[in-house]
Amino acid sequence: MLMGILLFGACRSEDVYKEGTVDTAQTVVDSDGDGYFSDEDCDDNSSTIYPNAEELCDGVDNDCDGNIDEGVLSIFYLDADSDGFGDDAETIESCDVREGYVAIGNDCDDSNADVFPSAPERCDALDNDCNDLIDDNVGSMYYLDQDMDGFGVDSETFLLCSDTEGFASTAGDCNDFNELVYPGAPELCDEIDNDCNEVVDDGGVYTFYADADEDGYGDPGNFVESCSIPEGYVFNSEDCDDAASNISPSAEEVCNGTDDNCDTVIDDGVQILYYADTDADGFGDVNNTTYNCSEPVGYTSNDLDCDDANVAINPAAVEVCNELDENCNGVVDEDVETAYYFDADADGWGDSLTMTLSCTALSQHVLQNGDCDDTDSDIYPSNQEICDSIDNNCNTLVDEGVESPFYFDDDGDGYGDTNTSVMGCSAPTDYATNDLDCDDGNLDIYPGAALGCDGVDYDCDGIIDNDTDGDGYSDAACGGLDCDDADATAYNVCIDGTSCIDILTQGGSTGDGMYEIDPDGVGGEDAYFVYCDMTTNGGGWALAMRFDNPSQFTFNSPYWTNETTLNETDTDPNGTTDAKYEAFSTIQATAIQGCMTRAGNSGCKVYALTQPQTLYSLFTNTPIGSDSNNSGGLFFSEAASDSMDWLTIIGIGQSVLTTPNSNSYVRVGINIDDDLSCCDARIRFGLALNNQTDVYTLNDTAGFGASSYYDCNSCSDPLTSDHPWSVGAGFTSDKGNYDAYGTIWVR
Repeated sequence: MLMGILLFGACRSEDVYKEGTVDTAQTVVDSDGDGYFSDEDCDDNSSTIYPNAEELCDGVDNDCDGNIDEGVLSIFYLDADSDGFGDDAETIESCDVREGYVAIGNDCDDSNADVFPSAPERCDALDNDCNDLIDDNVGSMYYLDQDMDGFGVDSETFLLCSDTEGFASTAGDCNDFNELVYPGAPELCDEIDNDCNEVVDDGGVYTFYADADEDGYGDPGNFVESCSIPEGYVFNSEDCDDAASNISPSAEEVCNGTDDNCDTVIDDGVQILYYADTDADGFGDVNNTTYNCSEPVGYTSNDLDCDDANVAINPAAVEVCNELDENCNGVVDEDVETAYYFDADADGWGDSLTMTLSCTALSQHVLQNGDCDDTDSDIYPSNQEICDSIDNNCNTLVDEGVESPFYFDDDGDGYGDTNTSVMGCSAPTDYATNDLDCDDGNLDIYPGAALGCDGVDYDCDGIIDNDTDGDGYSDAACGGLDCDDADATAYNVCIDGTSCIDILTQGGSTGDGMYEIDPDGVGGEDAYFVYCDMTTNGGGWALAMRFDNPSQFTFNSPYWTNETTLNETDTDPNGTTDAKYEAFSTIQATAIQGCMTRAGNSGCKVYALTQPQTLYSLFTNTPIGSDSNNSGGLFFSEAASDSMDWLTIIGIGQSVLTTPNSNSYVRVGINIDDDLSCCDARIRFGLALNNQTDVYTLNDTAGFGASSYYDCNSCSDPLTSDHPWSVGAGFTSDKGNYDAYGTIWVR
């Protein structure tokens, strides 16, 4: 029977056998006995899980609808401050409460454990109970105090956590709009109940005092009480005599035996202090005083007496030397004692540093002071100075006015130099007692020395020795230079002559060589030695310049226009260095000669000058120029063929000229510039040659200070500079420079 029931329960009605057929579908069962077969039951092993079963909060789909715990989860709130109430904004859904969460929300501050619903409200400026009210129904009772007099009205109460402006902790104000009205306020005469005791002006009247003398101060013994001041009354009671208007607290105290200012003290601060004058000298004793309104007999108004028992002692007394302070200035015998000075050496003068003031003379002390050495009786201010390197008279000067002059005697001849001297008591080494030496560098020159014959004043008498005519030269008879010592204006210096031609003319020539000449005669510039050529071209030539090969004396050399000499001691005319001699600047020449040597060829050219002059004047004052445009230059007149000798004497042929076989422009002279253009030729002394018919074309020069220029297009060199083709002596053209040795002579 049970088997039949089970089998029946395992088969659905549609699965039963029908007539003539067999059901081959799978067999379903209800294993958990919950009334649902396994094809509908989502968990046929649990009787609590089946379609339409009650959903439980167990993490399982109890009703087989595909959802777990739907509609049965609980909401939990994060409780960060652990006060049992959670934050509504921080929630989870769960079957069970989790750690840190609670089932109750509504916490309005989940960071403060003192804040949550139903928490006790505190006076802390927080909404502790989360009712949206801060500090509600907590604090102390306060009353509205609109006049802020410290008292509030009873009907307007408030709970406040602290004192707040406009509220008072004490009630009882009967007029909260008048700050002068409150319990305990002073009652005023104002028809108002100021102290809130329901009585007006009780105890609020004023006391007024009679002012009979109308001095503004009342009599304390005569007063009335009233809310308003009666006539003849005042508020104060400070008058000490209401019958006298000159007596009151504001009155000035006068010395009259009355308390004028009502301070209870008679004549305070107005009495005069007087000092006893026992000795009746008009000066009082500071230690014996009295106060009075007028000076009592035997008193005075000053306290200046330092001894009121002695009439001779007071500030007006004259100080005398007696060890007393007569004039009461605190100093004994001031300005009346005598200064005495200790005199150790008994010379009548004391040491200034040993002063002693005394009323009587002291032993071994004197009145005079200033002894600069009180150990030496020969040294004192009034003593006579002697030459001993000591300050005998104490004036800080040693041997002043008594030293003697001594003069340096460099040559040791016993006579000193007046320009070098020292002062002293005795002559130092190498010094003499006199200054008579007229040449302290020469042992043979001194007063009384033997006379000489070389134009020197040996005996220092101011006169050249053996110079009878006084022309500054000694007589030739004793070996001097004066050939006529009887006539100072005559040719009296034994020189060879004034010039080389002068020597030659007077017959004094001994052939070529050195001679002494004096071009300006006696009394002018000194004589000098010069090389004279006594044979060439008539002789009488003085050497003025010598040219090296090559030479620095080009056209623009400064030596042409200055008086500076060069290598003047080398007087050999055949020397091989540039030289310039005094003859250039001192000899007034009437002729000039130029000589050159080159490549075995040599010769000279001579020209007469138009007037006597020095070469310095000739080259400085002759303008540089050309006769083609009348611009300057000094030109010598001679045939063109003769002028060409400037080329032949140094071996220059037609082949090196700019344009051969033409002599269209041939000029000889001083300071020649053929056309004054940048395309020109220049010569200080010699030949300017242009072999073309046009003068303003290429040019050649021969002689001294010669230059040519051929860059006519650019004109890059100024006229003040030497051209690319320049020589001191020789020839220059576009073929090049041909330097020569040379000399210039004057006569």
